[in-house]
Amino acid sequence: MDSKGGTESVMQQRQTYGGNTCRFSDFHKFDVVDSRGENLGSVDDVMFDLSSGQIHQVFVRAGDFLGLGGKMLAIPFRALDIRGKRLQLHRTKDELMKAPWSEQGQMFTPDYDRTSSTYWGEEWGGPYYSEEQTPRA
Repeated sequence: MDSKGGTESVMQQRQTYGGNTCRFSDFHKFDVVDSRGENLGSVDDVMFDLSSGQIHQVFVRAGDFLGLGGKMLAIPFRALDIRGKRLQLHRTKDELMKAPWSEQGQMFTPDYDRTSSTYWGEEWGGPYYSEEQTPRA
């Protein structure tokens, strides 16, 4: 709690925990914006490597303003910059509309991994899934 009885701000936590650390409960609330600063949504989930702790992908749920009715998008963490309490994508909203969107339960498949790898290129960093549709260890 801060001196006013509220929760600590992200900046206060960075000072407490170190400049490059953040609690998931706060990261989960970060807004995601395009390269022009237009809002794309907020972080819905993340995928990270259990052995290294590195974040591979940030999952964003499309709002109705994108006309995709709640579909999900996995954005490679390499394609984002942290700007305070926002994640800024290296692409515009128009470019993002060409990315492979999916229903939430259909994202973890080799096919989605291949189409995402084709769209994102080196930023994707995969493959993450085998032909047996199990996450790579």
